[in-house]
Amino acid sequence: MSGGPGKSFPNTDDYYPAPEIRMEHQGLVTVRVCTDDKGRLTAAPTLAETSGYPGLDQGALKLAQAGSGRYRATTEDGRPVSSCYPFRVRFQYKN
Repeated sequence: MSGGPGKSFPNTDDYYPAPEIRMEHQGLVTVRVCTDDKGRLTAAPTLAETSGYPGLDQGALKLAQAGSGRYRATTEDGRPVSSCYPFRVRFQYKN
């Protein structure tokens, strides 16, 4: 089973950059993370696919970094293992 954001993962809205909200920019960013068997980052997150807005991309990278230790580890044969995988961050403007 592939890893991903786990329980108590930071709220995406907390990392939605204020300038992007003011300009009503929204989008989907794909971030690549590498985690250990405890869900902690083993390297800095990287951008796998841009939203087209640099501010949103930076917000997603900050969110991914803040989530260290709160990722659900990938499992193989029911045991947690270190791995790298992409996950998506959706920034959606709310009125």
